[in-house]
Amino acid sequence: MTDEDGGGPTGEHQPWRIAALFVIPYLLLGIAWLGSNPAGAAPDEADHLVKALGVARLDIGTDRRQGNLRERNATTTTRFVTIPSRLSPAGLACFKHKPEVTAACQPHSPPTDIGNISVPTTVGGYPAFTYLPMGLAAEAAGTPVQAFAAARAVTLLETILLLWLACAHLVRWLGRRALAGVAIALTPMAVFCMAIISTSGLEIFGALGVVSVVVVASRHPGSLKAWRTHLTLLISGTTLVLSRQFGAVAMGTFVLLLLAVGGWRPVLEQFRRPRPLFVATVAALGTSTLAVVLWEWKFDSPRLVGPWASGDALAGFTRYLPYVVYQGVGWFGWLDSPLPIWSALPWVILLVVLTDLAFIHGLHRDRWVLAAAMTVTIVVAYFIHAALLFPNAGVQGRHMLPLFVFGPIFAWVVVFDRLGK
Repeated sequence: MTDEDGGGPTGEHQPWRIAALFVIPYLLLGIAWLGSNPAGAAPDEADHLVKALGVARLDIGTDRRQGNLRERNATTTTRFVTIPSRLSPAGLACFKHKPEVTAACQPHSPPTDIGNISVPTTVGGYPAFTYLPMGLAAEAAGTPVQAFAAARAVTLLETILLLWLACAHLVRWLGRRALAGVAIALTPMAVFCMAIISTSGLEIFGALGVVSVVVVASRHPGSLKAWRTHLTLLISGTTLVLSRQFGAVAMGTFVLLLLAVGGWRPVLEQFRRPRPLFVATVAALGTSTLAVVLWEWKFDSPRLVGPWASGDALAGFTRYLPYVVYQGVGWFGWLDSPLPIWSALPWVILLVVLTDLAFIHGLHRDRWVLAAAMTVTIVVAYFIHAALLFPNAGVQGRHMLPLFVFGPIFAWVVVFDRLGK
């Protein structure tokens, strides 16, 4: 099988099966999170459920924000949507930011069914596109707790399929040893996001698929001609872009990295002699990006931002940065239940050591690409912190995981590519 019809040079047989074996433990962990994590015990999860239920009825909500610029921005464009009263999550987040309070505080009986009610959601500004499957599953439930479980199951299924797709692409071209980089990149927080009602999981694992294309292209530029590469990019890239406004930013970053590691020639060759799937991929990514831009312009508030060039914001971000890293490894619940420091610190040390080895043994281009990826991640994190959240809140670790996953996977491939020869 040649590169152009989808094969890879590793000699691995049945990469889909190898990828499936790698993915199974993550599926089991996701099922464990889905079943054991109390309903509403994730950041803004009740608001995401309300938004998903509204989207299932093609209702994106009514904007009723008030207050000054900072107050309006802090509400993340709160909107009111109509949902079935029997599925209202009111009272389920009674333990929010109270790690000493158990889920026993939740209502013991489902709400009374009085038809439809108008409920606010603080994530009304997020693009609605990826909420539809979650909302349709949740609306078929009979109680709020069942609605949480149904929507979480949909998110888990989608993220598992994205993970499988990314791993199969890596195995096909780089061999099964490349999966070790994926294991390092998938922090406990990333696994947690697989089974909560949010677009974070789709954003992280959509990014993982795009990263697999970029990393493979850094070693095999010819992979960009393969139809399987186009399929991976089509599914993962579209999911990443549609998940959230930041997804489009992450996609643009990965496109630049792809051109840096794979070169312009293989990409231009695809435009000169386009194949149907390549045309579909470019069209889907372009349409998705346009849809998110139009959503941001029409339904969000791109002007409601603060000054990013702020000394106070920079000082706050510098102090807050270690917590962002810590959160990216594992802060669960409403970000009020962190992993013990002794279990999170080894993960950070492993990432630092791996990155150092990649800088030591990598080629000149590899060092520049890795440095550029790290710089962009920090700069984007600062911009989100300063312009969108400061001084009311700070950027969260899970927000940066879509960009973060590139570093460990690329560094791992660089190290073993050099030392394995």
